[in-house]
Amino acid sequence: MNTTVIVELYVPPGLAFLKWLGAFSGSTAPALQFTLDGPKVLQPVFAIADAITLNTSPPNLQVTADGLTFFAPVTYYWAEGSQHTVGAPGPSAIKSGASGPSVPGATEAPSTTPTRLRRGGGPSR
Repeated sequence: MNTTVIVELYVPPGLAFLKWLGAFSGSTAPALQFTLDGPKVLQPVFAIADAITLNTSPPNLQVTADGLTFFAPVTYYWAEGSQHTVGAPGPSAIKSGASGPSVPGATEAPSTTPTRLRRGGGPSR
């Protein structure tokens, strides 16, 4: 025993990981690292998720969601009722090699209002 273990959770499309039950109850990290010093029970809790695609005009600008930056379009699977912070880093940049007009110095302030998702009606505030 006393072995370091890394658990990385695979979350299939259409589901969102919410938290762990058992030895790491309440943890919301999908990856865990711990010392196995005896039997441990790990139970992931999932929720049905909606596919949310973030896109920009013009295409291929950077977007941020929950502190991570990607080039649009990017699709996330978020659970109904979950809150996420979405915005654009400033200054925005177009992905290298992307077609379309250049946007030198384009900026947009990140959203400071979390968006709560609700099924069938889009985001609510």
